[in-house]
Amino acid sequence: MSEYQATAEDVSADTVEEVAETTTPEAEGQNVQQDAEKAAKALQRRIDRLTREKYQLKAENDQLRTPKQQADDEKEHLTEDEVETRAETRAREIAELKQIEQHCNAVFDKGVKANKDFAKTFQGLVDEIGAPFDAKGKPTSTMAAILDADEPHKLIQHLADNPELAGELAELSPSKQIRRIVQIEKEMGAEAKPKQSNAPKPATPVTGATGAPREPDPKDTAAWIKFENDKLIAARRK
Repeated sequence: MSEYQATAEDVSADTVEEVAETTTPEAEGQNVQQDAEKAAKALQRRIDRLTREKYQLKAENDQLRTPKQQADDEKEHLTEDEVETRAETRAREIAELKQIEQHCNAVFDKGVKANKDFAKTFQGLVDEIGAPFDAKGKPTSTMAAILDADEPHKLIQHLADNPELAGELAELSPSKQIRRIVQIEKEMGAEAKPKQSNAPKPATPVTGATGAPREPDPKDTAAWIKFENDKLIAARRK
């Protein structure tokens, strides 16, 4: 048996021993338990979301079931001013929905430019927060808070990548959702900042009073050679 083969076997044995130590049955059991807990929480969030959507849809359907005759009767008893007021209100609603649509399209376009799979990303967010718009096309409180962020497409990506955070956001009241998003945006900004390097700064050459480089320590051979080379280069340039 060669020396190389013996060394390879020793290293292999050490590696197996280290892996066995780091992947104990207890550790594997903890990982399985953590994964199961995350899956259970995700399932519970979806059940809660579907329950909310069910009751919300029922309430919206009840409103839409108003008999047409009742609406016609109300219309007959309206004055001209009331009819005009309703028409103006409807016009404002249509204009508002148009602005929302344009804003959503702009956000989606930015998201696609940053991530070609942004549509799937958005769907992942919807799976956690529920339907983003109501029956009339207006954004829900959660979606409205997201769209009001400084960079909504980046926030959508971040929430989709962190489903537990998205689920937490959906459970908050509208005012708390706004405050939470502000905090999330600060955290995202901190993560995006480049980390400072721990490498030492390059040494600056020490110059004398006349501005000429000071001679290095004679004991530093490498520095002395560089010093002499720099002198030769400077002399040739003159």
